[in-house]
Amino acid sequence: MKKFTEFNISKEIQMALEQLGFEEATIIQELAIPIATEGKDLIGQSQTGTGKTFAFGIPILDNILQNNNHQIQALVICPTRELAVQVSNEFDKLTAFTKIRNIAVYGGEYIDKQIKGLKKKVQIVIGTPGRILDHIERKTIKLDHVRFVVLDEADEMLDMGFIEDIENILRETSEERQTMLFSATMPAEILSLSKKYLKNPEMIRVKNKTMTVDQIEQIYMKVKNADKSEVLSRILQLESSKKAIIFCNTKKMVDELVVDMQNRGYAVEALHGDLKQQKRDMVLNRFREGQISMLIATDVAARGLDIRDVDLVINYDLPIEEEQYVHRIGRTGRAGASGKSYSFAYGRDIERLRRIEKYAKCKIKEESIPRYDKVKEKIIHQYIEGIRSQKNSGDLDFYFNLVSEMKQSGVNLEAFLAIMMKNTLNLQNKEKIDYRAYERDRIRAITGQKKEKKSKKYSKERGMVRFELNIGRVDRVGPADIVSSVANRCKIPGKNIGAIDILSDVSYFDIKEEYAKIAEKHLKQVKIRGKKVTAKQMK
Repeated sequence: MKKFTEFNISKEIQMALEQLGFEEATIIQELAIPIATEGKDLIGQSQTGTGKTFAFGIPILDNILQNNNHQIQALVICPTRELAVQVSNEFDKLTAFTKIRNIAVYGGEYIDKQIKGLKKKVQIVIGTPGRILDHIERKTIKLDHVRFVVLDEADEMLDMGFIEDIENILRETSEERQTMLFSATMPAEILSLSKKYLKNPEMIRVKNKTMTVDQIEQIYMKVKNADKSEVLSRILQLESSKKAIIFCNTKKMVDELVVDMQNRGYAVEALHGDLKQQKRDMVLNRFREGQISMLIATDVAARGLDIRDVDLVINYDLPIEEEQYVHRIGRTGRAGASGKSYSFAYGRDIERLRRIEKYAKCKIKEESIPRYDKVKEKIIHQYIEGIRSQKNSGDLDFYFNLVSEMKQSGVNLEAFLAIMMKNTLNLQNKEKIDYRAYERDRIRAITGQKKEKKSKKYSKERGMVRFELNIGRVDRVGPADIVSSVANRCKIPGKNIGAIDILSDVSYFDIKEEYAKIAEKHLKQVKIRGKKVTAKQMK
């Protein structure tokens, strides 16, 4: 794999990548960045979670940096509000050391707020087709200076009935633009669209990584950053792993965690991109030979490793790209052996975990943070069993005589044994983790969900009617699923469906007022992701 430092990328973007902990490009990035940098049109067939946002974002931003122009220069068209916001956030990370501005525009949010944002000399607009067209009609978005257009998740936009809108938007841009189209699948309609609007595009196909998860038990725990090292220590004590790899997202985090775990008495070494080859080889040899039982590594450093008998993988930091999760846990459960993986997540990480499950087609079960009492029991049990195993070792005569002398001299043997156990086991008296804080957060989240559900019941846009669906995040439903199902069932273009809010067990969507009766009639029972769902109009 190619390192980002090998690309001809501006120092500002290199600094942002370094700050994010990215060292090496994913396959789609390695293939797409050189083509896009040359100004060629391209088609990328790649799944979500492979790093395609950076694949088109880096060359676009690099070009904008070299041209001091404060007009809108790039347009990224996305199927859903969620994806538009996600892409906007990724661009924010890449532009941390620049003055480049971007804005996400989508339905379901007051348009006045977006108009105000558009007046702040943004150079990149990221949005959904319907809202982009709305701004074009209001003349709040002018595409005269647009040099780059990206169609992200084009197949999703096709399913949602947005192709007509996309064509209307593309007609507003210059024919001299550079166009990039990304899609997980390539149906005939997408190929037809590309022939019509792309100029001699280069085709990139990245096969979706597959993995065998049968032998890997996948677990996640809700853990706050402040408690991670303590929870990691407890898992290692309870699992008694022979070989474990712990993944962090940055070199800095790797180095800090190595020091922490060494202070706790673990035989552990770091593995990241700053290690010289000689040191790296030495660390890997020690790990293979069992001199150390644990590696703390970044994704880049661990890529390409072939180490047998790794029985435990821990995602101390959740991977940024879903594909990285596949690479990480694939280090265990090899050659028919069983393996186990733990992932730490909290707050917004849980949504990322759901995306990982969808991408990897797996179920990651939740477990509670192990209580210290359980760890203490295990340590004491191992200590006692260790003593029992040595009682017939035959080389204890000297020590029996020593104990006899101590007894004759009046030493309290029970007190002596207690002191020796205290010094050897070094058990803590108090629970270090504040479980009450976790419970407060859990209750707050439930209360917040109730408030959120109440606030989502009514549309914020005039001329729209809101419907409720008895399906939500737990069913792994996405906005595209709702739009395509509603549009197909009601036989209406997807652009007539507005804001979508997906909560844990219910979802809400807006539909134009003139289609409300049609929706009420046809959505009494509709299948979404294989589940029979009923739509109810909110009064």
